[in-house]
Amino acid sequence: MLFKKRLDLMHLGKIKRSLQLHSENGSALLLVMFLVLLLSVLGMAVMGAAIGGATRTETRESDIQSLHLAQKGLNEATAYVASQLPENINPDQLAGILGELTLPNDTDHMISTNLGTLGNDAEGIITSITGTPDVLNSRIYYIDVTATAEVNGVNRNLRQRITLDSYPDFLKYAFGSEHNLILNGAPHLQGNVYAGNQLIIRNIANYTYNGFDNQKQTSYPQISANSVSAGEVHVQSWDSIRHGISQTPLAKEAGNLNDTLKEILDITPDRVKIKEKKKFVEINVTQSFGDKLEEAGVLSPEDMAKARAFIQNKNISGLNGLLIGAHPTEGHLETPVLLRRDYPEGDQDHDLIKEIDDYNETELRIYNSKLAMLSTLYDSMIFDKDLTVDKIGYKSLEYASEDIKNGDAANPPKWLIVAGDLNLANNSADFLNVRGNILVTGDVTIKGKVAFNSTMLVLGKTTIEDAEIERMDGKELVLISSGRVLVNRFDAFKEVSTAEGTSASEMKMKGFFYTEANGILYGVGSKFWLEGGFFAKGDLEVNAVTGSVNASLVSELDIAEDAKRRRFFVDYNNKVYEDQKASLPRVTNVSVSVGPVELLK
Repeated sequence: MLFKKRLDLMHLGKIKRSLQLHSENGSALLLVMFLVLLLSVLGMAVMGAAIGGATRTETRESDIQSLHLAQKGLNEATAYVASQLPENINPDQLAGILGELTLPNDTDHMISTNLGTLGNDAEGIITSITGTPDVLNSRIYYIDVTATAEVNGVNRNLRQRITLDSYPDFLKYAFGSEHNLILNGAPHLQGNVYAGNQLIIRNIANYTYNGFDNQKQTSYPQISANSVSAGEVHVQSWDSIRHGISQTPLAKEAGNLNDTLKEILDITPDRVKIKEKKKFVEINVTQSFGDKLEEAGVLSPEDMAKARAFIQNKNISGLNGLLIGAHPTEGHLETPVLLRRDYPEGDQDHDLIKEIDDYNETELRIYNSKLAMLSTLYDSMIFDKDLTVDKIGYKSLEYASEDIKNGDAANPPKWLIVAGDLNLANNSADFLNVRGNILVTGDVTIKGKVAFNSTMLVLGKTTIEDAEIERMDGKELVLISSGRVLVNRFDAFKEVSTAEGTSASEMKMKGFFYTEANGILYGVGSKFWLEGGFFAKGDLEVNAVTGSVNASLVSELDIAEDAKRRRFFVDYNNKVYEDQKASLPRVTNVSVSVGPVELLK
């Protein structure tokens, strides 16, 4: 029984093993097929992703290429606009030139590209070039250019604004020099500044007192923004900014740049802009003087050619002789002489006395009428000698209206030409008024209270002595001097009465000053407050301290530092462009700048 039971168990085991073997048949095939399916799905997914990525890459590439092609169209349009502007353009002709500006012909307005040769379906076109003048500034023009490009069906339309202006660049800055700008001590400059070579910054101010040369260590300069200017520093390169006694180039302190700029100019790195000198729109004072003299129309074409030669060669006596002898004679003025007759001693002849009284009354009336002519000018005139306007003889110097001064589209601005020196001296409490465009062959002196609405070109030097220069008609003075501009202040050592150093009670100057020579300005013992700007073709140096200054010592000044009380302050004003308009000098080229690119739908 035991043996039979064992056989049964062995038979049962064989049956179970047989059943197990039959149940595993085909499982490997299923596993393989499942893996093939899984890999196929994954492969299709990868392939789909690859194809989709390639398609997206191709579309993105076409998108970028169309964007670049359209951008190239804007660049070509800008180059085309610039090519239509002649050299030494007369700013008054700019409107006419831009008015005739149209698209290039059909073959030229296509944007050149080699994308088509690379298997791409590519096309680009400059679609429009339209110009409009600035509503407020008569010598600023806007050119809007649009370009479209299509690459492999991807289309992009771009627009960009080109700004053209024919103003001298010096009027765009609160302070600057076409060569070296040297800031010694603590001037406060509110507006943009420019240095055509190096910007040198030190916290030491130089000054001379009682014949002794001195220095005063003080705080560094401060440059800030105002409502019309960002307070930027325009330089040739980072290397051109030098500071300290050793004049260390700022670029060598790249690791400490933020802190250094904050210390020496109170600005951040983003307010430093690189503007190459070749892009600076210069003026030529002698050439501009000749342009304005010709514009006045007081000389014949033959005499005008001689005058330009005299101006170029600085032959002032020859120029004055030419002006004094110019025709017609009614276009001339000179200081009148009052001719009075005296009564004969011991003669009681009443008829003779009445005759003398009538004569003297007539002569006085003629004399006063000749003096009044300078206060009611209507046309370009020549003053044949040195001219003094002091509110005693001549009461003012004024063109009868703003329209006569500025001229219009049919008539150029009117000019008073002084064949000699011009002396504006006022000792009264009221302002002396000067409204007009003035050419001076000699020197200019400004003293006391004088209100200006004037553009003045000076072949000699300019001296401003203890002057308070105010606006007239809400406008200002633009004085451009071939010689140096010297500013003397005799109100020395007075306290600066406000925390910002811009007291309303202080003597101010409101205007723009330009000199072709070097310039040195001081805010140490005296105070310098300018609303406008000051610029030099040569080096421009300023020396300034803060706080109170007393003359209690023998060889040096007693200076009590107070960083909140600046003694040298310049506040930029941009109204000058519209205020003086066509009387501003001609520039050597037109400034062309482009704005940001706008993507159109």
